[in-house]
Amino acid sequence: MLQDPPAEYRRTACRNHAPNLERGVGQLTVRGLIDMKSSWLKAAIDSDRPILIFLFFFPWSIWFIYRTSFTIDDIRYFCLFDDAMISMAYAKNLVNGYGLNWARFGEPVEGFTTPLWTFLMIPVNALPVGLNYKSLFIQVFSMILLALNILMIRKLMVTHFGFGAKRYWFPAAVLTASYYPLNFWALQGMESGLQVLLVTSSIYLAFSVIEKKSSPVTLLSLFAVAYLVRMDMMLLVLVILGFIAYQPGFIHVNRRSWLIGFAIFGMTIVSYSIFRWVYFHELLPNTYYLKLTGVPFEIRILRGLDVFVKNFFLPISIPLLLIIAGTLPLVRIRPKLGLPLLIIGTCFGYSIYVGGDVWEYTNVGANRFVTVAMPMLFVLFNALLNQGLDYLDQRKKPSLARDRAVIIFVSLIFSLFFNGFFLSPWNFGEEFRKFTVIKRPAYSISHDWVIRKSMELQTLLQPASIVATGLAGVPAYFTDFRMVDLLGYNEKTIAGMDIPPLSRLDFKKYLPGHLKTDIPYILAEYRPDFFFFPPKMPEDFWQSRGYEYRGELKGWHKVTAFSET
Repeated sequence: MLQDPPAEYRRTACRNHAPNLERGVGQLTVRGLIDMKSSWLKAAIDSDRPILIFLFFFPWSIWFIYRTSFTIDDIRYFCLFDDAMISMAYAKNLVNGYGLNWARFGEPVEGFTTPLWTFLMIPVNALPVGLNYKSLFIQVFSMILLALNILMIRKLMVTHFGFGAKRYWFPAAVLTASYYPLNFWALQGMESGLQVLLVTSSIYLAFSVIEKKSSPVTLLSLFAVAYLVRMDMMLLVLVILGFIAYQPGFIHVNRRSWLIGFAIFGMTIVSYSIFRWVYFHELLPNTYYLKLTGVPFEIRILRGLDVFVKNFFLPISIPLLLIIAGTLPLVRIRPKLGLPLLIIGTCFGYSIYVGGDVWEYTNVGANRFVTVAMPMLFVLFNALLNQGLDYLDQRKKPSLARDRAVIIFVSLIFSLFFNGFFLSPWNFGEEFRKFTVIKRPAYSISHDWVIRKSMELQTLLQPASIVATGLAGVPAYFTDFRMVDLLGYNEKTIAGMDIPPLSRLDFKKYLPGHLKTDIPYILAEYRPDFFFFPPKMPEDFWQSRGYEYRGELKGWHKVTAFSET
């Protein structure tokens, strides 16, 4: 059962000293760093709303979104990350009458792992605006979701992770708002913004259920939404339910509410499973077979562990280990700390289990699987800070000025640490250009090139041509060809194949979702008119089958396929 800390851990000496501390950060300034006469800044920080954070977050996000865009023939284009554009292609094709069919011909394949996120893109693609602007609506929506998550972080901190009179929330909120990897994936159109909001909200509601302040119906309904966003969010659902059961939270609310909640949750799972079976004729999404079958378990684990340690853990190891080491001894007296800790461990473990992400070798800082857990690490850090400041007040005279200075200083240092400024293998200047978006976000330059080449291809090929591609998102969205997926995301046979044999020493060659392909099978089954950005094959292989190389398009075309040459 969740309880407040024992009496000896509570701070009472400052009861009358800071009546506003229960509401938030209080008069947050830093002696010598912030001008006490700066009335607008004081007003922003003293407020119970994260105004100061949003003064940074919204302009930065808008600037980030703008920097992902580009112009082609004096027309500005907005484009999401290629994986997100796969979902956009499904939504566009549904609006255009092809159903949920990425290829625009043949039997539909569930090549997306985010049903709800894909369905949310359908009304966007029904809007009477050009394709070049539709991605912008998803980016703005993601920015709003990230802002809502910041508000939920504040609410979670104030309600459940204060200590005595110390209920500061600013560090957790500012670390979340400034965490580049989370912002990167969300503002590039991935489902990460919705995921992280669901994680934070679920933890808040779990505590409310345990304390009899909320019905489990609301929590389990939120779990149903989480399942529809990504099926693998079931892991987090099980962790939270296990935590509630251990407290035990099931007996705190009447049994009828739990039954209703589980009925909603169960009906959601069953309903979508029936839809999947009827529409796609599969029990699981195609991406499950692509990434988790035909891959030796040890290869996947070795690769997942390698990229986790080198690309994610080492650059942030000092603050991460300090937070974990500070939290573990307190879990017994402050059980609420255990749930964020479990969420963090689950997401980290899952990332290792699936072999990490294919997009690991940039300075983004974290993959999509671990970013959604990072705000919970920031919550733990903020909780430890609250306890530390409370401890100082017991040993020394309470001081708001000291609290303010500590909060600003540690928030700045930890933000720099978690954004890779200190231990990243990339130099400080590179990290600075990334964080300030002086350098365009990773992959946005390639999106520019792919759209240009896709448009060129559209002018050369007949409208009903079949194009096989190793880039499943952008070309499928910005053209109207019939498509074939060379890497199996939207092709069942390839998804079910085994990857090429790899020894343990070659585990670094494993790229999740990007090693399965079979060009001879594609040729025999689909007879594509053009191979756009295909895997490397010998020239005589293509030439013997009637294909010629088009260097300017990075692909091979069937000699008779072009409307003009």
